[in-house]
Amino acid sequence: MMFAIALVPLLLVTGMAIDGGRAYFARTMMNEAADAAVLAGGRAMMVDPSLTETEAEAIARRYFDAHLGDDYGVAVVSFDFQLDGGQSKFSVTAGADMPTMFLGVIGKKTLPINTYSEANAQPPRPLEVALVLDTTGSMEGAKLSALKDAARDMARDLMTGPNANAKVGVVPFAQYVNVGVSRRNEPWMNVPADYREPRNVCRTTYPNATRTNCRTVTDTCTETERTNCRNQTRTCSRTTDGVTSSYSCTTRVCDESTREYQCQREVCDENRGAPVEQCEIAYTDFKFHGCVGSRDHPLNVEDKDFDVTPAPGLMNVTCGPELTPLTANHGQVQSAISNLSADGSTYIPAGLAWGHRLVSMQAPFSEGEDFGTGLSARGVKAIVLMTDGENTRSPDYPEHRGSNASLSNDLVDEACDNIKKEGIMLFTIAFEVSDTATRDMLRRCAANADSYFDATDADRLADAFASITMYLQEISLTK
Repeated sequence: MMFAIALVPLLLVTGMAIDGGRAYFARTMMNEAADAAVLAGGRAMMVDPSLTETEAEAIARRYFDAHLGDDYGVAVVSFDFQLDGGQSKFSVTAGADMPTMFLGVIGKKTLPINTYSEANAQPPRPLEVALVLDTTGSMEGAKLSALKDAARDMARDLMTGPNANAKVGVVPFAQYVNVGVSRRNEPWMNVPADYREPRNVCRTTYPNATRTNCRTVTDTCTETERTNCRNQTRTCSRTTDGVTSSYSCTTRVCDESTREYQCQREVCDENRGAPVEQCEIAYTDFKFHGCVGSRDHPLNVEDKDFDVTPAPGLMNVTCGPELTPLTANHGQVQSAISNLSADGSTYIPAGLAWGHRLVSMQAPFSEGEDFGTGLSARGVKAIVLMTDGENTRSPDYPEHRGSNASLSNDLVDEACDNIKKEGIMLFTIAFEVSDTATRDMLRRCAANADSYFDATDADRLADAFASITMYLQEISLTK
C-alpha cells in the first residue's frame, strides 16, 4: 500500500518531465514556423507594396501552418502578423495549446505555447542570379512542371515590383549546354562552318535479271477491318540515367476483325543473272546546333582565357534550350523557364561552368557588373544549382561521352571552389536525389550549410526556391 502511495508522485514527476520535454520541442517547431511566416509575409509585402496586412497575414499563416506540422498535436489559438515602421519591420506573434499525455491526471489537459518572431526589411540591393537547372530526361513530366513553377515564382519575386533590382539568367543543362547558334562567330567560340562530307556508297545490283514462265495462281488472302477507332490515355514510362519517370501518353486503338477471300497473283521463274557493283557519292551534313563542349582541364571549370582557348562548338550534337544571359527583362526570363524541356544525360560541371560565366563581367558573357563598382552597394552575385540525379557522363574532351562519374564529381568540386573563391553565393538543391554521394557533393558545393536544400518532393522544391529568394531579398530576422 505504501509503495502504491509513493508511486503516484513518482509517476507525476515523470509525466511532468515527459510533457515538459514535448512542450520544449513543440515550442522549437513553433519558433521555426514563426520565422518562416514572418519572412514570407514580409517578402510578399516587399514584392507587392499594394498588399494589405490582412492579405500578407494570410500568406504568413499558410507558411506557419506548413512548417508547424502535427507531430505534437499543437492547436493554434492565436496568430497575428504586424507591419511596423513604414514597411521596415515585420513581426509574428502566435499562441497554441499542446495536449498533455500525463498531466491530464491532475486536470492539466493542455500546455500553452507562445512564440514571437521579428524581421527587418533592408533596402533593395543589386542582384545577379544565374539559375542553373537540370533538364535531363529524368526530369520529364511532373518534376519539370514543379521546377518551372518554383523558378517562375523566384523570377517574379526578384524582378517585379517597385523594389526590384535584379538581373536573372537561365542555364538549362543536361549532357551539354546550348549557347545558341547565333553566337558561333563570337571571338570566344571555336566553331567550323557547316560542311558536307562526301563518301563512296556501293551496293550490289542485278541489271540482267530475267523472268520466265509467268503464270497466275490462286491464293487465300486475308483483310483486316478496323472499326470504332478512338484515343485512349495511358501511363508511359521513360528511363534516363537509371531513373524512371512516368508521363501521360495517348494511344490510338480500334476494334479489329479479319476476313478471308480468294485472290490471284502472278508468279514467275526468276534468273538474277550476273551481279554488278554500283557506286555513287553520298553526303553527310555537319551542322552546329548551339551545343558547346569542354576545354581541356582545368579551363573546363574556369572562367578565363577565352581569348587564347575558345569554347569548342560541337558539330551534329543536339542539346536542350538555349541559355539566357543575365537580363532585367522579366518576360524574357519567364519565357526561358516556360520553354524548358527534358532530354539527355547528366553532366553537372557543364551547367556550373556556364552559370559561372553568366554572372561574370568578362567574355564569354559580359552582362554582369564589376564587383568593385556596380555591385558595391551590398550587391550579390549568386548561382542556384538544381539537379535531380547523379553525374552519368564525363568529359572525353571536347565532348562528354565518358561514364566516369567519379571524375565528374571531382570536377563539380573544383567548379564550386572556383565560384566561391570569387565571392559568388552558391545555392544547391537536390531534387528527389536518392544517391548519397551526390547529396554530399551538393552539400559541399553550397556556400554554407544553410545554402544546401534536400527537396524530397515538389512542395519542398518550392520551399527551397522561396527560401533562397527571401535570403536574396535580404529580409533579416531580428528576434
